[in-house]
Amino acid sequence: MMSTIPLHLPSGFESYSRSPDFTPDTLPAKFREFHTTKAGVWGVIHVIEGALRYRLEAPHVGEVVAAAGETIVIEPAVRHRVEFVEAGRFCVEFFRSAKEASNSRPMPAGPQPPAHGITSSAQPSLTPSPPCGVKSGANRFSSRPAKQPT
Repeated sequence: MMSTIPLHLPSGFESYSRSPDFTPDTLPAKFREFHTTKAGVWGVIHVIEGALRYRLEAPHVGEVVAAAGETIVIEPAVRHRVEFVEAGRFCVEFFRSAKEASNSRPMPAGPQPPAHGITSSAQPSLTPSPPCGVKSGANRFSSRPAKQPT
């Protein structure tokens, strides 16, 4: 067994982007298949409504079902997939090292490809903003981690 699903982000990471809200009708097919975040990019799934199953691919071990108000932490480069077990809505917030963020150079002017942590051929456009269901300035970690199966 290589890893399980972490309950919390490690310290020293900051939010830099988030996905749009996804529903069963708007969830990209790639998310239903095994995919990863980029190396060094952590994610937090915020389940707003309904329930979502998150599953790791071998050699990693872990599966969790998160209900509305719960979160799931995504480790960098660990293959995983999601599926709705109850219709609803969720988004993904992406995090990178605070040190890396402070060393980032400003982006050049003009159109740029979307900056996000998902590695797939069908990538949603992301914009920095508070996590779904959270007003600007609110505590982004007020939701609780999904319960791990016993």
